[in-house]
Amino acid sequence: MLKFKKERLFSKGEFDYNGGIYNPSCLQLSKDIKLISLRCEYDYCTLDSNDWFRTIPDLKIIGYYQNEIFNDKKLKLIDFPEISRIEDCRLFNFNEYIFASGVILTPDNLTPRIFIALIELSAEIQQINLIKIFGSPNDRCEKNWGFFVKEEELYFIYSISPWCIFKVNTDWSIEMVENENFDGKWFTNNFLAVSTLPIEYEGNYLMFFHTKDFGFYHQGALIFSKDFIPLYFTTEPLFNYRDLAIKGRNKRVCYISGVNVLSDEIELYFGEGDTNSSVLKFNKEEFNKIIYNEKINSLC
Repeated sequence: MLKFKKERLFSKGEFDYNGGIYNPSCLQLSKDIKLISLRCEYDYCTLDSNDWFRTIPDLKIIGYYQNEIFNDKKLKLIDFPEISRIEDCRLFNFNEYIFASGVILTPDNLTPRIFIALIELSAEIQQINLIKIFGSPNDRCEKNWGFFVKEEELYFIYSISPWCIFKVNTDWSIEMVENENFDGKWFTNNFLAVSTLPIEYEGNYLMFFHTKDFGFYHQGALIFSKDFIPLYFTTEPLFNYRDLAIKGRNKRVCYISGVNVLSDEIELYFGEGDTNSSVLKFNKEEFNKIIYNEKINSLC
């Protein structure tokens, strides 16, 4: 298992968000500038759907320059339904613009759906403009889609097992381009869900995923080729759950939703206990020793 450093970014109660500040995403714009998106709850809403719209969370963007905050704004929602619960945003670059994907819930549709939106950030404007709300492409409700860019075209990982990838067309319609099983065996037979958006990594793409076992979240990693072929896949959890020492209202939840790769270190941004935002930092070389030792033999 990986050795790591854990750092707290934001805690429940900061910025008057007494319900928690969690599930962060990270987008590195340049050597010195990065953005972090945050789900900011005024009060904690239970898993009971009757409680979901008692309070509506904000989506906040924190801008860093050389690790110092230079921007701290909540985004105005443009063209979203009047009452929208926005959760678990993930940031990505596409065609030189900043986009976000995430989950949307509305009072007339309690099924989690995925949206894509364009983010505008300037001294005068801090807003997120809805582009498209997607329905599920099949009968399975999957609320973690892994958007990524290949040769200026947009795709997303819909599921890991089966290995299912869709292309997003210029009119924002979608079409399936991959639907295969592969022989990567996780340590449980539980469903694997996308954690981080795939990013380019050493000539391929790297993404992190999670599963739950008796309510505990476990994390793994997968590398796939530019031809969408899964190459390497960790079959055991990357971290010892007890070592994570999760703090918050749900001590079983380590919800990783952002990744940032530096020259010799990898950062994983995560929601800690459905309450706080934290980051795990670990050595890139040590990570490579683990994942490159777990080659996927074939698609089947």
